[in-house]
Amino acid sequence: MVVVEYANRLSERGHTVGVVIPAEAIAPELKAMLLPRVNLIQTRQTLPAKIGLLGKLRLTWQMARAIPPGAVILTTHTPTTLVTLIASKLMRKGLPIWFYMDYPGMFAQRRVEAWLLRHAMRWHRGAVVLSGHSAQELQAISGKRAGFVGLGMSHAEAFHPVPQSRAQTNAKTTLLYLGDLRPRKGLQVFLAAAVLVYQ
Repeated sequence: MVVVEYANRLSERGHTVGVVIPAEAIAPELKAMLLPRVNLIQTRQTLPAKIGLLGKLRLTWQMARAIPPGAVILTTHTPTTLVTLIASKLMRKGLPIWFYMDYPGMFAQRRVEAWLLRHAMRWHRGAVVLSGHSAQELQAISGKRAGFVGLGMSHAEAFHPVPQSRAQTNAKTTLLYLGDLRPRKGLQVFLAAAVLVYQ
């Protein structure tokens, strides 16, 4: 969803945007949300539920080859940092930037991905993140700072003003938090904001 959101925003601002994925790796609802100007580039190989090391290497090579030359190659998932390494350094297709949206617990039982998480900043020119917690986490992992881009919703239909008569009769303010207790979900920030609202 985040990749679709940013691909659309960049496209609306006049940038040429391509999203490279394994064949059939995008949900139909997300594909329908992509603006027509965003070029969806699929490899020949799919991403099966079980894929061995040789299959991963083949898919990595196919994805790197599928990336068109451009100004920036944006890695959006730790396992694809290797794709960016090949495309940017070996094939010289663009400047590598890491859009870090993962977290270390995702790869606790996956040694290759855990290694990539620790070392991928070495071959990226920089990184951007969606939250302050992710910025701190990536700096702790790599020793390098990341730029904060945040994420806003562009779906105006999700927001509706409260009718004035209802706002006047309802004296209570309801705040809603969707997430869980993991620090990256921002519960502590939400609770601090709730205190300010209710003071």
